[in-house]
Amino acid sequence: MRTNLSSFLRRPFVAWAVVYFALTIVATFPLAVRLTSTVAHDLGDPLMSVSLLWWNAHVLPLTERWWNGFAFFPASGMLAFSDHRLGESLAATPLQWLGASPVTAYNVTLLATFPLCALAAHALGFTLTRRHDAAALCGLAYGFNPYRMAHLAHLELLAAFGMPAALAALHQALTTRRPRWMVVFAVALVLQGLCTSYYIAFFGVLLGLWVVWFVKWRDRWLLPQIAGALICLALVLWPLAREYARIHSFYGMSRTFAEVVIYSADVTGLVTANPAMALWGWTSGLNSGEAQIFPGLVIAMLVLVATVVSLRNRTVPRDRGSTAAAGLCVIAAVYLVIAVSTLYTGPWRVDIGPLRVSADVFFKPFSVAIAALALAVAASSRGRDVWARRSVLGFYLVATFAMFLCSFGPTPTFLGQQVLYRPPYAWLMQLPIYATEIRVPARFATLGVLTLSAAGALAFDRLAAGHRARYVVAALLMFGIVADGWIRELPTPALPEPLATERASGFDALVELPLGGIGEDMAAMYRATIHGQRIVNGASGYVPSPYATMASAARDGDASVLSALAGFGHLLVAVDDRADADHFWRTALRDSADATMFGQEKGWSFFSLPFRPPARLCDAPPLPLARMFDGRGAVDMQPLVDGDPLTFRRVPAQQAGETLTIDLGKPVAACGLVLSLGGAPLAYPRRLAVSVSPDGSAWTTSFDGSTSALTIHGALARPTDTRLELPLVDDRSREAAATQFIRLRLELSQPLAPWLISDIIVLGRELSGQHVS
Repeated sequence: MRTNLSSFLRRPFVAWAVVYFALTIVATFPLAVRLTSTVAHDLGDPLMSVSLLWWNAHVLPLTERWWNGFAFFPASGMLAFSDHRLGESLAATPLQWLGASPVTAYNVTLLATFPLCALAAHALGFTLTRRHDAAALCGLAYGFNPYRMAHLAHLELLAAFGMPAALAALHQALTTRRPRWMVVFAVALVLQGLCTSYYIAFFGVLLGLWVVWFVKWRDRWLLPQIAGALICLALVLWPLAREYARIHSFYGMSRTFAEVVIYSADVTGLVTANPAMALWGWTSGLNSGEAQIFPGLVIAMLVLVATVVSLRNRTVPRDRGSTAAAGLCVIAAVYLVIAVSTLYTGPWRVDIGPLRVSADVFFKPFSVAIAALALAVAASSRGRDVWARRSVLGFYLVATFAMFLCSFGPTPTFLGQQVLYRPPYAWLMQLPIYATEIRVPARFATLGVLTLSAAGALAFDRLAAGHRARYVVAALLMFGIVADGWIRELPTPALPEPLATERASGFDALVELPLGGIGEDMAAMYRATIHGQRIVNGASGYVPSPYATMASAARDGDASVLSALAGFGHLLVAVDDRADADHFWRTALRDSADATMFGQEKGWSFFSLPFRPPARLCDAPPLPLARMFDGRGAVDMQPLVDGDPLTFRRVPAQQAGETLTIDLGKPVAACGLVLSLGGAPLAYPRRLAVSVSPDGSAWTTSFDGSTSALTIHGALARPTDTRLELPLVDDRSREAAATQFIRLRLELSQPLAPWLISDIIVLGRELSGQHVS
């Protein structure tokens, strides 16, 4: 037995798996000895992943109940607000079925991503070099690099083992022509797609480059097989993609260009590490968050040295292409001078007869210079030699440049100043998924690190070929790569305290107050894994507009949020007395005629809030509107009566005293008013008074108060055309008084929010003496 075990462990892949596993335990210590009581890094995204993995383990995926989720009650479609984590659940679900807690299952899954990524990259490195020492450099550089260690809080980003496995399978298929490798390729893609939707979108770019580089005419047989694998991927992911699209369309969820720019990396991000890095944390001041994409110094220098040595050692005769390359270099130099001149002189223009030469911004001539330089490299004899040989190292160098270039987003910057015009990512944004769903181009850095790691394996194999000190050099490089990604100390914060489980039964949902803070809402999602109750709180990549409105009102201290909550069902309200400033929420609930307090425990006050359905507006047809005016004069009615939620009247800031008056043209029996906010519910009036008058002189107030509860219910019904339904009569059983004028008046200033109205509908009937119901 001992001999067989020893022989088994001497197998290189198994031995390296043990090394990667041991390194994971040491690099993330003390997480491995605190699997049940903590999470790595912080109590934000890790707790969201814990709760999603718990939900995936206890509810059948792809069912309606699964899609609706456990948070953001009563909004539907919660699982489409972020990555679903189904791929990671392939590991976490069996663990929970065997009795592990959601936190333990999450931590084990998190730790498993490190050896899995390292092994997949090791397989790629071995496929390229047929050497385990070079492969180990690839595995360590990809599995334990600084960029990866900086994202310890993002399980979905750490689960990136499908991409190196897919590349290894492609190279094997091209070399051996064995169909089984295309099966491996398809399985790797499906696993990656189930783990991280971002990486599938990004990997498509790398796959396209791979096909263009390696698939020659004689290898065209591979294209149908790649297409078949992509069809398998599409068939598996289609049910998910279809439902994501439907839910996002319902809520009007999409990423804006401004968000994409914010979450792009700066060029200086290449030398900016996360502050947790032991060696390189001092560079973190240059950039923050997602923009810190430093891949590691050792692997980068290894690739650079190998590239220089390869260029010097390989002699390529000069030809006409070299002459063209020289001319392109001259063009690049000229445009570089023009670009630099704008930094010192500002915009300039020179007229030489009919010829006009001008430059107004740096990034346009600089883009021409970079393009000319790239063409020069491609046209040079060395560049064409690399292409003719389909150099594997050449491919991974080009791919590394392309992946990091994409990580800079649609407007690449250097120290905040744009340096390129219409880069590749700007063209990618012409595709629907990039235009509406991808928010963080900086995560292309994961693919950049992957291709750099593969280039590192090839570089080492070339430099150390036949060298006696090969293993010593390899060991030093491995040490340096690990040191690059070493973190000072892994934070392992204590988990939030659970609520009393027995109190959560018998209610439609539970809401924790205060709500709207990321920390509080993440903790509420974690506690849901213990008590199992649906919760009103929630945090995710997307936040549905009803909850965003609720959170905004709650932060403003608007107690009318309780009225909105009561319209959702019979709720258990748990008030965190330690976070409830001045006992605002506890006092509001005690003063509420509906809420009932039934206990306090461990710093929490518990209330029962019975279901109170919102009042329905009168059943009457729309009335024609004659004109509108405000304190400044007549108002253009067209945007307010065209029924289009994308057209609106907008006042830049809500200012108390701002009015809008509606003239119905003649006295009518008006009973209801509908105000559409379009797709901007956060622009709801913080406090609104609605008054009616038969003649414009004597006014009767029909509504005066916060519209947050009305907005929340309106956003639930129609998120992209949120409508506030305001009664114009107190008692619908009596006849509505004659009304010709309706005045809207803001009673509270909110300088950070505009007053926006998309459409106005007045409900009622012509005066005829009958009751309006």
